[in-house]
Amino acid sequence: APLGQLDSTLVVRYYGAAGKTVLELLETNHEVEKKTSSVGSFVEAIDGIKNRSDRFWLYYVNGQKPDMACDRWATTAANTIEWRFEKYSEEAK
Repeated sequence: APLGQLDSTLVVRYYGAAGKTVLELLETNHEVEKKTSSVGSFVEAIDGIKNRSDRFWLYYVNGQKPDMACDRWATTAANTIEWRFEKYSEEAK
């Protein structure tokens, strides 16, 4: 799809695995661009779809948005991880 018409429900979904982080598992099956800082790694693009000024890749574990970087979150087999290419808004809860 052309960038302007990107599906807002774009989602990458996979299951956790003991001893693997959210980021490690993502990188197993997807092409990932990331930026690493002192607080951890942040995903800038998945499979060539890059963050934009108004839309970002955000991850959820079991439907909750963790408050740590994806390379710090250790998963288990009970976790369902979703990356959603979401519009960023201050009101979003």
